[in-house]
Amino acid sequence: MTTPAVSPGHFQLIWRHGKIMPAHRQEWLYYHFQIVVTRTNRSREALVPSSFHLHVLASGSAGNAAAVSGPAGWILIDIGLNTADLRRRVALAGLDPSACLGCLLTHTHGDHWRDSALGWLAARGIPLWLHPGHMAELENQSRAIHTLKAAALTRGFEAMSDFSPGRGFRAIPAEVSHDSHPTFGFRLELSDPDDSRGQQGHLGFFSDLGTWNPGHRNLLEGLDLLALEFNYDHELLGGSPRPDFLKRRIAGPKGHLSNIQAGEVIANSRSGKRLQSLVLLHLSRECNTPAKALVEARSAAKAVGTINRVEVALQDAPTPSLPIGQETARGASLMDGDFGPLFRCAGK
Repeated sequence: MTTPAVSPGHFQLIWRHGKIMPAHRQEWLYYHFQIVVTRTNRSREALVPSSFHLHVLASGSAGNAAAVSGPAGWILIDIGLNTADLRRRVALAGLDPSACLGCLLTHTHGDHWRDSALGWLAARGIPLWLHPGHMAELENQSRAIHTLKAAALTRGFEAMSDFSPGRGFRAIPAEVSHDSHPTFGFRLELSDPDDSRGQQGHLGFFSDLGTWNPGHRNLLEGLDLLALEFNYDHELLGGSPRPDFLKRRIAGPKGHLSNIQAGEVIANSRSGKRLQSLVLLHLSRECNTPAKALVEARSAAKAVGTINRVEVALQDAPTPSLPIGQETARGASLMDGDFGPLFRCAGK
């Protein structure tokens, strides 16, 4: 499919079959789109290819999984898909299942792990990294966790203690405020052990949290890519038919981040001059839209000044391969009229 040109500052939606929808229509279209926002005036010659990539396979209350790849292999963050969906999305991402080095678990809510997917790990000899608090929960809920344990495929981690889930990967788990105790986000340090240039990538991944801990600001320092929850819009949540107790839970300190809260985290981050990409995670289908989330993300991106790509991760379509550590020309910054939001077909 040929992607049409877009005008800076305007949204366009493109059907899977190539039909362009009017720019003013900004509904959720889960099964048809991946959403990409890029600068339209960057020079291709100024880009330096990265060896590291993020692939969000699914993001939302019906299931979450992401993959981070490097020269030595790739790792999963969460595994909340059934086996058929997991295999399909791994294939769509162009990842070799035999090169999977491990899986990191953020928490034990049911949209972040599936028993059949844990069985997939066990069948392939892939280790599962989890906190002791996760193990206690899974032992009562999962058959496959016992298979993983029997095969010595479970690995433990503790908050703020770094570990290596595979060659070229270093993970720092940070406990966050959420009503599944404990819940973690991760900072990942990526390297190519065989690259004499010492190329590195720095990723932050925080998918479920009710409030941001200012003490974790150092985890955002020097990131190349930040994947952060943009769960709900305040007005849409307030006007939704959800019961009041659920609205309070979502908006509470152990619930989920709103678009405004997420934007504030980004704008106040200590990202320095490296942060180039944002990925918006875990958008609510009922209480958010990509357009509303992008308003706050764009404002935060301008405050940071170095961000040139914003991607909205969807429930039913994997993101493209997103480089971690890709460099641009010196002095590149996000200026008014510089954003060319582009909505492209998922999987294309």
